[in-house]
Order: sequence, then C-alpha cells, then structure tokens
Amino acid sequence: MQAPDLLHPSNGASPATGGGTQDMSSLSPICCMSADVMANVFEHCVHGLDYYPCVGKNRQAPLSLSQVCRSWRKLSFALPCLWTRFQVNVDYPVRPSNWDRTIRSMIMSVRLWLSRSQSLPVYLYLCYVDRHTNPIPLSALELFDQEILKASSRIKKLSLHFPAQSIRHLQSFTQGSSESLEHLSLWGASDFGANEHNVMSPLVWQPALGLRSLCLSWYDLDMRNFQIPWAQLTKRSLLCDFFDHFKHAHSDYLPILAQCPNLRTCSLTLGWSLDDDFSVTSVTLPHLNTLKVTIDAWAPYVMRFFGALHLPKLQSFTIINTSLERSPFGTGYLQMLSRAAETVESVTFYLIDIPDLTGTESQSCDYTHHCGCPVFRGRSG
Repeated sequence: MQAPDLLHPSNGASPATGGGTQDMSSLSPICCMSADVMANVFEHCVHGLDYYPCVGKNRQAPLSLSQVCRSWRKLSFALPCLWTRFQVNVDYPVRPSNWDRTIRSMIMSVRLWLSRSQSLPVYLYLCYVDRHTNPIPLSALELFDQEILKASSRIKKLSLHFPAQSIRHLQSFTQGSSESLEHLSLWGASDFGANEHNVMSPLVWQPALGLRSLCLSWYDLDMRNFQIPWAQLTKRSLLCDFFDHFKHAHSDYLPILAQCPNLRTCSLTLGWSLDDDFSVTSVTLPHLNTLKVTIDAWAPYVMRFFGALHLPKLQSFTIINTSLERSPFGTGYLQMLSRAAETVESVTFYLIDIPDLTGTESQSCDYTHHCGCPVFRGRSG
C-alpha cells in the first residue's frame, strides 16, 4: 500500500514550519523522507511492540506518533495498518455510579480504532484490571458483548481476560460470523475458592473455518460438552489457574487430543481428572513437535496420560513441577519420551524435586538438555 504524500504539501509549505517556502535540505533530515519511508517507520514502530497499544494511552504508538506534528497526524490516520492491534483495560470506576459512563467511553474508543483500521483484520485484547475483583455490572458486560459480536467478522485474534463469573457473558461472538478469527484466548481469572462459578460454561461454536489457535485458562476446566472445531487447531493451550490450597480438576484431555490431528504446539496443565471412565487408551499426534506440561498434582491420571500419548515427531518437551522420585508417578513421562527418542532435540525440566541419598531432603532445580549439551541450574529446596 502506497502512503499518501502528506509530508510534502504541494503548495511548498514546510510541515515543520506550517507555512512559507523553504529549501528542504535546510530542514531536519526526517523532513526530507518520502511518505512511503515514513509509513514503513510508523508501521515498524507499532508492530514491533511486544504488547498491544492501550486505547486511551497517548504516550504509546500509534497515538504518540499522531501528536508530534500535523503531517505525522495526517499520515498516521491515513494508515489503517497502525490501528489493527489494541488493548482495552477495563478498570473499576472511582464511583460505582459511573460504570455506564466509563463503559460507553471505552466502547466509543473501540469504535474509533475499528474505524481507523477500516476493513483490515484486527487483534483485540480486553482485560479487567481491577485488583480487588469487584464485580462488573451485567449491563456493562452486555455492552461489551454486543460490540465484540458486531466486530466478530473482522477479529483475527481475540483475547478476553476477565473474572470467571464475568467471561461467560462475553461469548456471543461464538454465534456470529467468525470467518477471520484465527486465535482465541479466554482467561477466566479468579482469586477465590472452588465453586460453581469457576467451572467454564461450555463453548458451542458456529463454524469458524479460520480458527487455528485456542488458549483456555480456567480454575476447573470441564470440556466434555464443548463443541469446537478441534481438527482445525495447530496450537492449543489448556491451563489451570493455580491456587495452593485447592485441587484443580479438568476433564480427560485424551479424547480431545484424539480430535486434533493437526496440532503442532500444545501446552497443558495436568492434575485431577473429572472423568471416572476412560475410553481412550492411545492417542497419536503425528505432527506435534512442541509439548509443554505443567504438573499441578501427581494424580493417577498423569501417568495414564503420558502412557497413552504417542508423538512420533516431538522435538521439544518441557515439564514443570516434576519429580525424580523412584515411583511410577514421578517418572511417568519417561515412557512417552522413550517412544520419541529419535526426534527429540530439547528436553527442559523446570522445578524438579530430586531426593538426596538419605531421602530426607530434596533439590529444586532447572535442567535443560539440548542437542546433547546439558545446562544445569540448581538451588536447595
């Protein structure tokens, strides 16, 4: 896309001085750059960020670029690619009575960014940042839900980070037009004990032909009634929100993995299973090359999971919160690794419990074995 020449007005006026004629060579070198070059600089500035620009943050690009001078403002508004990624931080208002005004102001900002991005696919991250976990009024959630639904045909990546009891009211987009959606992340944040609000409501999805990546992070993750196009996924993360004093539970992952033959990357949290009857005894993922597993509890399900998994093209394996105790649970993953020994290039153990010779103490350490070159970082535990 060729950028409009907004930096060099046709009447000879200098963008730096605002009027009159002046030899461009006497100006700052940046004023001599063509609009195409400046457009590339702007795009690199915005897309090179490792975070999404926050709506309303004037010190972050692209808003900061639009405030330098008139010509930069015109150029930034003329480039829809600068406005395709943005984050909306929903904060609890100082006065609860101002909820309606706060939400409507945020929605107007979202609409403004959507209009500036024109018809391009967008990356949207909505996050509730109230640290006291005050409840969000249902009316406010419904307003956000409708805005997401309206824009669903253009959303390429959607991330929702809300309290578990709120995020269930933000799922109307699953029934809308989602032909552009490729990446979905749902984080049901919570800081209270296990109860019915922590169980994720089933996702029932209309056809989403472009969906490739799914990340679900919840306290208890029950997916037995989910209707998702699993076979399309190439990347999947199923994580549990950790609390030290509660047991986390999840449904059996194996029947779902059996429906994901195209997975390349997978991250899982293993703990206590919600299922009593296990029908799947063996799962082969022919294309999976990266697996990351976090052990929440060394429950019997963990050993069964590793015993059933066959990964003929596994290259990288990471396991967190593991143990080298002489027990079936502590080394259950080794049988899976032995089956993939010919292809594995990197194995990382993070936070290992290694009993000493007396069995009374343990060492906690990080260990990485990469292409035959081990790296060991230990600390007493």
